Amino acid sequence: MTADLSLSKSFGRTLKIADGKDDYLIPAMVDAANGDYVLAYRAGTAHAFAYGSDPGTLYVRRSTDAGVTFGSPTLVASFAAEKIDIRDPFLYREPSTARIWLTFFTGARSLNGATWITFSDDDGATWAPSQEVLSSALTPGGLRRSADGLWRMPVYRRVAGYWRASLVTAKDPLGPWSLPVDVFAPHRSDATEWDFAEVSPTNWVAVVRGSARANAYATQSKDRGRTWAAPVQLPSPSPGLRYDAWPALRIARNGRVLCFIRGAGGGQRLVQLFDPSKPLVQSNWSEQDGGGLLASSLRGTCGKFQPFLRGTTWVGAYYAETDGKLSAEIGIGNYDEANLRPRSSGNIAAAAPPAKPEG
Repeated sequence: MTADLSLSKSFGRTLKIADGKDDYLIPAMVDAANGDYVLAYRAGTAHAFAYGSDPGTLYVRRSTDAGVTFGSPTLVASFAAEKIDIRDPFLYREPSTARIWLTFFTGARSLNGATWITFSDDDGATWAPSQEVLSSALTPGGLRRSADGLWRMPVYRRVAGYWRASLVTAKDPLGPWSLPVDVFAPHRSDATEWDFAEVSPTNWVAVVRGSARANAYATQSKDRGRTWAAPVQLPSPSPGLRYDAWPALRIARNGRVLCFIRGAGGGQRLVQLFDPSKPLVQSNWSEQDGGGLLASSLRGTCGKFQPFLRGTTWVGAYYAETDGKLSAEIGIGNYDEANLRPRSSGNIAAAAPPAKPEG
């Protein structure tokens, strides 16, 4: 099978951030109510708790010209004194409001980690003091408000030796948050990073990354996340690739569910499409173009890719290593939704044999 290479892979110019000391990793970006771009990113070398390097700090920069230039950094959080590592920033803004929420996760060699939240009411210029809202042993994947007015956050946690994907709910992002409800809890393997999309109040779709970063599963809820259907394995990525990093689920203008998920082994980003009007079966998922957003020649990674819709294009940020450990490029990417369609020259993923998930 060959990929349909006529589909666009359009990424704009990159923003090089370097001061000769830190790497700048895991960027997240959102549009402010005034039209600015707000970019959050982690500074620090790898994971401090894992490699004994400097702990992370969290910065925000703003752009008033749709990502052409960015202003000076604003320090949002730092835990240098306690040697705590900062990871995985996620940004979220309700379309009808001005407040921007920023969540991140901390961990250290002696700690299991915690979830923190801060917010900005002035388009990212200033930020409230960060507050811890989830206790240790829950790794968060962003924040969003549902149509029923409640706030929800995907998390994963370790139970009986294995990780399981779960959902927590709150009336206010500052808490208190509910006990986790399992979305995918296999008994002999892991279910970790995941995301969900609310197609309608009675149709939620979720994608969960499975064990060893080799598999990903889709599941569905008809009761606002209280119970979930038996998971279906997502079509396998192209040969030589593995599912890696947090998936991001978004609703296209035509109503289809878009799943952006990195394929490790080439820095590529897979785009899976799902028609929510059809049954939740493997054949209803299609891989777009075998590579998606990032060209395989890039040495970098999408990290936790979190695209948002601006006009007719999806916009997001990724990072690519440059000059060793001295600097990083944060790329501002655009992707035309008109190109999001199944591959016309054969779908390697659709030919993959179905696998019965554990659980």
